[in-house]
Amino acid sequence: MDELSTHTIVDEVVADDIRVVEIGPKQIKLDVRRTVYVELNYGSGSDFRRGDGASMRDKYPFSVAMAAAMTDLKPGIVGRAAVDNSSFFE
Repeated sequence: MDELSTHTIVDEVVADDIRVVEIGPKQIKLDVRRTVYVELNYGSGSDFRRGDGASMRDKYPFSVAMAAAMTDLKPGIVGRAAVDNSSFFE
C-alpha cells in the first residue's frame, strides 16, 4: 500500500466474507475477504500547510488466511495479507 502515496493511512478494515476452510481437531482455518479503506496523501506536512499537498480516499479488497486454536477460537493471521490495489493503476 505504501507505493500508492507519500503517506497512506488506513481508515477502516471491514470483513466482507469469512469462510471456514478446514476444521481439525486442534484448529479451525479461515479464508477472510476484507475491504481496506485508506486515505492517500501526497506531499509532506509542510506541503499541505502551503496548500501544495493532495489527498484522496479509496478502498481495496484484500484476503488473508487465518487460523484459530479450538481451545480459545482467537484467530490469528497465517502468512501474508494480499491487497489487490490494481484498480489504482487502471
